Amino acid sequence: MREQFVAILGHDLRNPLASIAGGLNIMSREPQSDTARRVLAMMSQSTERMSSLIQDMLDLARCRSGQGIAIDPRPTELRAVLEQVVQELQTAHPGRDIQSSLDIAEEVHCDGGRVAQLVSNLLGNALAHGAPNRPVKVVAAPGVKEVVISVANEGKPIPEHVKNHLFEPFFRATSSAEKQGLGLGLFICSEIARSHGGRLEVHSDTKQTAFLFRMPSSAVKTVAS
Repeated sequence: MREQFVAILGHDLRNPLASIAGGLNIMSREPQSDTARRVLAMMSQSTERMSSLIQDMLDLARCRSGQGIAIDPRPTELRAVLEQVVQELQTAHPGRDIQSSLDIAEEVHCDGGRVAQLVSNLLGNALAHGAPNRPVKVVAAPGVKEVVISVANEGKPIPEHVKNHLFEPFFRATSSAEKQGLGLGLFICSEIARSHGGRLEVHSDTKQTAFLFRMPSSAVKTVAS
């Protein structure tokens, strides 16, 4: 009943939220004062965050009901997808150093949107928890019978007792008000990895913390020239 309630709630919240987002979009096209523009931008960011939280709730309900994360795999230029994610996060954090090395020259049979969701979540976490004066690195490359995407940051290592629960739903390593969320991000990331036949790993020591998404490369296809 709990999963049914979450699913129904998520669906019912989508329509009024879409109306609010549509109204904000219309208002943003009208002449506005500087204060009004700032308020509209803040409200738009809030609706985007609410939409993301609702999607997390729906994904959780699907996983708990045994359906898993829904994916739509198709030949995808994964490098372009990852470049867009890095650019979006760099724009949102202009003062941070995000370094990327995306060595994927083939199309990959995957759900590009879901992989983007996974990497965006990992990169956002790295920026939030990593040392602010040190770079965050995103690396993607073909491995042995797999494609490996890693997101790494420097800073304090993740304690072992925390690491053992990172991929559990509703788990939050910190109660800080600055790190708000439902505690579903890494759980959903791990489910996205599992839906692709892969896995999500974490390695953390005094040098760096790295999350690795390993996806079988059996479905990798060469881009047609």
